[in-house]
Amino acid sequence: MRARLRRVLAVPVLMLPVLVAIGMVAGYLHDPGALWRDPYHDRNSHLTFGLGLALALRSGDLGGLLHDLVLPSAWPPLHGILLGGVLAVLGPDHRFAVLPSIGGWLLAVLGLWPLCRAALNDPLRGDAAGSIAVAFAVGSPAFRLLGSDVMLEGLGAGLTVVVLWAFLQQRWRLLSVLLTLLFLEKYNYWAMALVAIGAAALPVNWPLRLQRALASLPWRTLRDDPFLLLGLLMAGGVVLLPGEPPLAVAVGSVRVTLLPSSLLAIAVGFIVLGSVRAWKARAVGFDQAIGPAGEALLAWHGLPLAFWLMIPGKFAGLLWFLGPTNRNPDLQVGLFDRLAGQWEGFAHGFSVGSAVALAVLLCALIGARRSSLLVWFVGLGVLALLLHPQQQMRFQATVLPGVWALAGLGAGEVVEGMGARWLPRTPLIALVLGTALLATPVPALADAAAIRRPAAPRDLNLAAAWADVVPDPGGVIALTSIGRTDLVEWTIRTSCRCRVPIQQPTLVSLPDRAAVLAAVERTLAETPAQSLITIHLGAPYPLPGLLTKDPDALAAALEGALARQTRFVSDRSIELPDQGARVELWSARPGVPLPVRPHGRYLAESVTTGQGLLALGVLLRPRTRAGGPWL
Repeated sequence: MRARLRRVLAVPVLMLPVLVAIGMVAGYLHDPGALWRDPYHDRNSHLTFGLGLALALRSGDLGGLLHDLVLPSAWPPLHGILLGGVLAVLGPDHRFAVLPSIGGWLLAVLGLWPLCRAALNDPLRGDAAGSIAVAFAVGSPAFRLLGSDVMLEGLGAGLTVVVLWAFLQQRWRLLSVLLTLLFLEKYNYWAMALVAIGAAALPVNWPLRLQRALASLPWRTLRDDPFLLLGLLMAGGVVLLPGEPPLAVAVGSVRVTLLPSSLLAIAVGFIVLGSVRAWKARAVGFDQAIGPAGEALLAWHGLPLAFWLMIPGKFAGLLWFLGPTNRNPDLQVGLFDRLAGQWEGFAHGFSVGSAVALAVLLCALIGARRSSLLVWFVGLGVLALLLHPQQQMRFQATVLPGVWALAGLGAGEVVEGMGARWLPRTPLIALVLGTALLATPVPALADAAAIRRPAAPRDLNLAAAWADVVPDPGGVIALTSIGRTDLVEWTIRTSCRCRVPIQQPTLVSLPDRAAVLAAVERTLAETPAQSLITIHLGAPYPLPGLLTKDPDALAAALEGALARQTRFVSDRSIELPDQGARVELWSARPGVPLPVRPHGRYLAESVTTGQGLLALGVLLRPRTRAGGPWL
């Protein structure tokens, strides 16, 4: 009877996030333009990627789909794949762009309940803790804003919660698959969860298992494998290659460009192939030493990651994203200022006020003794947050689900201390708490914590200036005074519902005005596009790179290059005083021959594809010695 009562009381608490998610969808559909207020925002890039996949799916363009998936990028593809699937079914429309993020937010909030139950292994106490954790999460203003954006935080948080739950449940194959999905969603979420799981697992005979596994490895086979040796030599040699400009080698009449990222991918391919060959030949004892958990992690997590990192540019992107070069060199903030800034974001952005923030932290401290996994996860997250070279408050979304779970565990203890009769009624307390947090006015800092700019001009009004541009097969070239904006690409593609190429050179990383001028002139001379859009607008905030030290560099270089070029003629200029912008539309001069652009031969992609097929062939080949099932 008590269990049935708990299930009945759980329904309204779990329905609360569902109703909030429905309200988030309705609010966005009521006024989609309110979200799109920053042409430099990452949400433009995420929508552009997902839209490209959707258009490829809708047109049956398998080559275009694979091309977009393997392009080098700082972001993994899972969010874009889900977004592309949504847009392929519902239509290439920005009004549906927030659905994957809202689904991820809902998964994160609802997933806190089973996470707390798994941490306590006690249904009554778990339900009490889970209901409070859900109330804290659903009442977070900045977390709701991030969850209703076209960003990676919502789905990243949701997958993190279910990854931690799967570990506590010892569902090893499911954990491995979820870790792979989390890796393909966002690298830093994956790294934090993986390290926390490793730290929490250390006391459970893992040092002994690791020692046995290492002792069982076929070191002689590994040492003598030619593919592994070649891969290690190549990986060591990559660090000696220049990054800019790339090293080019002439082989007869063929010019081969050696990009470090491509060579690194080939090196990874040889290492993976050599390791697989060695394992398949000799490492039966290795499987037995690592046990079922290790086998599942290796097969369903390690192998997919290895194959993914064999794609040229992916390993380099991972190293850049998690490495020290992913930073703003102009940001100099001391530890005290970092603490103060993140506290403000937590207290007045991710919480409705200081009192609620303090209550969450106090409950989390009380609940800390209940779960070493959550303590490790939160501790590592807070440390990473304070050490992160880009001090953005939105990064708290990485760690806060763990904080709310600990707070739920601690709040459950507090309620139990009030008397045993209160514990079954905790979901009712949580329902009141969640409703009260939702009814509290949203603090002003919530928008900044979720990197929203509600007072900025609307991007869709800016995009209306080029709404009637009809792209030809050669595509469109766009030049902007802020470097680039994917707003141009997704607005044109949603308008024409086509995968027309939109060319935008990356200019902000160039050293000075002369380099920008040369790059723009070269682009205008070499582009096959017949339409040109130039956008002159001020930076929405201090932008990195050249614009930090010379804010007018790009605008001046654009004016100079446009005055000297002869390929394009101006059709009309549109002043947008509300945007502080001027948009000029150009078309190619009639009779001017199109330039012939060299086509890449995809040498690195061909090599890594061959390596991957060979590795799969080795895995599918029967073992030379008897061993247990692995895949």
